[in-house]
Amino acid sequence: MLYLNEVFSHVAPKRRTVQDMAGELELTPQDVSVFRTVFGLREIAVVDEGGALELLDAVLARLVATTSIDLKQIKYIFHCHAAPCVCPSGAELLQPLKKKYGLEHATSIGLAQDQCATPLTALSLAEILLADEADDAKVLILTGEVGFTPKLRLISNTTIIGDASAACIVGKQGTRNAVLTVAQRKFEMADVQQAVGSIPVPATSYGDDLLQVVRDALDQASMRLDQLALIVIHNVNTISWKFFARNFPCPLELIYLDNIAKAGHCFTSDPFINYCDAVAAGRLKAGDHFMMVSVGTSSSFAAVILQH
Repeated sequence: MLYLNEVFSHVAPKRRTVQDMAGELELTPQDVSVFRTVFGLREIAVVDEGGALELLDAVLARLVATTSIDLKQIKYIFHCHAAPCVCPSGAELLQPLKKKYGLEHATSIGLAQDQCATPLTALSLAEILLADEADDAKVLILTGEVGFTPKLRLISNTTIIGDASAACIVGKQGTRNAVLTVAQRKFEMADVQQAVGSIPVPATSYGDDLLQVVRDALDQASMRLDQLALIVIHNVNTISWKFFARNFPCPLELIYLDNIAKAGHCFTSDPFINYCDAVAAGRLKAGDHFMMVSVGTSSSFAAVILQH
């Protein structure tokens, strides 16, 4: 069994409103209205200066200053990202950070196969690699990248991307956040979005596939949805999660939606950011079962059930 031993997050402190970003993203006034009123996006977290290196540096600094875990126990570092390229070709991203924080002994791996769902599907790889390691061995899952072009910043009729990073230490031993099951599906023919008239809505296939992977996770854990204290999500938009709540069905209050309006969809970091904020807000108590869910634009769906 795996445990999320410690989770840290860093959201870029600067905020820009959807209206402020309309020019560079070529959004019409109607687009702005849809993003605000239908998708629930208001402010987007953006870096003032720097890029992915600075975002990862910020969350690693928080980890090193706070963790009680011996960093020598970290055997692998996964940098999970959604975009295929997160820094200029030939540039070093992880190596200077590994040197700065005493992690040069760890093997680093870049993962992007499931786009925004990659940190959750990476738990399966972590379990495989840790199987042959000592009981106290750890994997550090890092997320963090910047929407440095309009094409990365905007997913048309779906979401606007924010900048953030997160760090999650995963081990075979722990006292909380036990990983009970990891469910994943990849639907090659799924559509992320379709338009009906002038108002974009979640495509039927996207919604059905999301429902399916959540059912898979619950079935594997032999649990019911009403046994969950919280669903920790990716911040794509509110309409997708309202669709889910209506069709599963489940109470909308079960889904942690707080950060959609505050930061936007921060690539792979959303579930960890939302987890940190939910814990800080008292939404999870010891022993609670909860779920992390994320979806990649390649139609990769992942759902993880944990016990806090």
